[in-house]
Amino acid sequence: MRSASTGARGAFSEQASATDEIARLAADAAGSTARVGEEASAVSDAAGRTNDASERFEGAAEQLSAAARRLGEELARFRADLDAAA
Repeated sequence: MRSASTGARGAFSEQASATDEIARLAADAAGSTARVGEEASAVSDAAGRTNDASERFEGAAEQLSAAARRLGEELARFRADLDAAA
């Protein structure tokens, strides 16, 4: 009876250790999953900021293009006025 009790106690101890290890690994996995979620959120935020910056850059490029076109037109008029005055 005593050896059966000792064997049962040893098996219970091993089972408890295994259960503790499984719980620790599950907690580690949950922490890793949370970190992955946080990183995905950070990437999403960065992508949103990149999109916003891209839209502002496109607007600035359009304004620069319009300004260059107006400058070209004014330069053409200036040259025409110079040619007419000559």
